[in-house]
Amino acid sequence: MAVLRSKRTLSQFEFEHSFSTLYQFTSNKIGALPKRRHQWLGLELSVKMNNIFDKIMEVNEGYFPRETKKEQKQNLINSSIKELLSTEKPLMVLWNIEGYSTKQMVAWVTLFNNELDILNKMLDEPCDAQRIQILDWRAIMSVKFMSNIFELHRIIHGKVVRMPSKFDNTHSSLLINLIDEAMYSLVKANSKIPKTAEEYKKRRENISNAISALHKMQRPLIFFFNVMQYSEKTLEDITKRIDEELKMLYALTRSDKERFGALK
Repeated sequence: MAVLRSKRTLSQFEFEHSFSTLYQFTSNKIGALPKRRHQWLGLELSVKMNNIFDKIMEVNEGYFPRETKKEQKQNLINSSIKELLSTEKPLMVLWNIEGYSTKQMVAWVTLFNNELDILNKMLDEPCDAQRIQILDWRAIMSVKFMSNIFELHRIIHGKVVRMPSKFDNTHSSLLINLIDEAMYSLVKANSKIPKTAEEYKKRRENISNAISALHKMQRPLIFFFNVMQYSEKTLEDITKRIDEELKMLYALTRSDKERFGALK
């Protein structure tokens, strides 16, 4: 006899099976990346997925003293949930650079959110399940400061991938980390119209993070262009796009203060 979904209980290994499916799917996607792009698009995601796999296996297979067993398992589940949620940023970086369609993103993120749902049900005190979001291309392309940062993000990644590999762990990483941070901060800032003072504060912080990241890109960019011996015009094209983005973000900060400054 079939069991109503609402009456089902989790099997001991359901969360392992669900994660194994997600892990294999993610491994296949990362494995399909061009070798030179793996450093920037696949490495962080691979490390996070391996960390989560280790924690999830430990929930069932780890040894725990009897008096702390329950607490330690709950801590592992909570830690796994947090690390799963932290994959949103490297996922969005990969999706933008590789030009994922909405359908492709949904197929991937459904596996992530299914695992999050299962792990949340294993908590003694389940919370409102947080979700990993996909990129809303329509919303991105309809807002100038968003479409500009996404294009800038693709340009910087495209330039850095041609940088000599000896700079991968220094100047190249610095530049990639900064543009990734700027892009993701603006995704978070633009994800919701603030309705409370706390939501406005988070939006303001995300916009400030993006502004700081863009400012800090100036010096590594100059080093990068000197090494690659690009023309002044190429450098000017990129710095002009950064300056335009900064002007839009400063204007957004001022308009936000007028719109949301009185929220409580």
